[in-house]
Amino acid sequence: MDLQQIQNLLKSAYSRKSRVELDRLRDVCEDPRSSLQQAAPLANFLSGLTHFSDREPGRGEAFFARDRALADALYQDGSHLKPHGLRLFRGDYFPQRIGEVAKNLDLFIKSGRLGLREDFRGLLPWFRNYGYANPALIKYFSRFINISRDPRLLAYAARNPGEAYEICHCPTVNGRHTITDYAAHYIQTLWEQRDLPPILQLSDEHRDRGLDLLQDMGLPRDAWWVAVHARTDGYHGERGDARSIDIETYFGAMDEITKRGGWVFRLGDPSMPELPEAARVVDMAHSPLKSDWFDLFLVARARFCITCTSGMSVLPNLFGTPQLQTNLQPMFSRPYSRRDLFLPVLLRRKEGGALVPLAPLEGTLISVDGSACARAGVELVRNSREDIRRATLDMIAFVENGFECEVNGDASVLDAVSLMRYDLVSSRPCPSFLERYSDLVRETASIL
Repeated sequence: MDLQQIQNLLKSAYSRKSRVELDRLRDVCEDPRSSLQQAAPLANFLSGLTHFSDREPGRGEAFFARDRALADALYQDGSHLKPHGLRLFRGDYFPQRIGEVAKNLDLFIKSGRLGLREDFRGLLPWFRNYGYANPALIKYFSRFINISRDPRLLAYAARNPGEAYEICHCPTVNGRHTITDYAAHYIQTLWEQRDLPPILQLSDEHRDRGLDLLQDMGLPRDAWWVAVHARTDGYHGERGDARSIDIETYFGAMDEITKRGGWVFRLGDPSMPELPEAARVVDMAHSPLKSDWFDLFLVARARFCITCTSGMSVLPNLFGTPQLQTNLQPMFSRPYSRRDLFLPVLLRRKEGGALVPLAPLEGTLISVDGSACARAGVELVRNSREDIRRATLDMIAFVENGFECEVNGDASVLDAVSLMRYDLVSSRPCPSFLERYSDLVRETASIL
């Protein structure tokens, strides 16, 4: 069995989430007597992701940590498209999840512009049966990538999955590759350091149609608004997802926006609970006017967005719209831009009820079904209505002050703020959070 065959077997096993087969193949690759050790990093990584997705965070994280040493075995390119300056993407990579599509394509484009990878255009096969979450967004990306519905290409892509360029990874410093969750902070910071513009600009057609539609809805031409998205169970059929939150905890934030003359557009899908009628609040999740392009218009033209740990949190950055990300968990999922603030969830011990320092958030909340928290004897403390209301006031001031915010506190609190931001991460924790939980932040600083 040669290297190409073992790589194809690994990817095939991963696509079927066959943990046993992946483990066996990994052991074959790591055997010192094996001539296939070039594939060992790929085997380790895919095996780790499978444990990760199977809610075995202890074992999964161990393999996950080795990702930064991922070898170029992932980037084999047997594609016949390369001589034409093209590389094939996997068309089946979470197309119905708007965050995965947006994040991966965003970072693919930016890494090329920054010279972090070989310069080529991606070729995305549009498999109709996969149902992209927002087709209008895919069309916006067509400025940078080729999109094809050619049945010959689709057949080729289906027959040769091992030849696809893995856009779920991205090059970073020193030519290393890592998953996009980590690469995003590095690449976006470099992008902003060079003062480069957002990669997507709202089209003239969508701008004009959107403004006309707002006028039909009764909004004046100079109206300003905030787009709000609070994830709930239902869209992908999940139940009990730890990222799902109660929209009612955002009502205080909505009041602060509307009493200042702004409007609120709640984004989402019909599986979400309906909002009660309120002045200047529009529930687009249940509106007959909802459409893919209008959702993009509302994000792109918003004064800012209020998001949570969900795929929709990726969209504001594409258009350069500031955002407040609430109910953030895990910490590596925080927003990427210097125009963003974040408000993390907390952990509380089930015995005694004491809050847990922020440092463990990075590892403990890997499992989005909450099972990791249960095993650790802790429970999630989601942002309260008052937390989100105060954070919204922070965000209003942050935008009005040109994305500058002052953090009051002693040196240990300021140290914790810096550490919470990590290397090359520009977004900042909300000042009201640091003030309200100053003792917890100070404790975090003492152990980091």
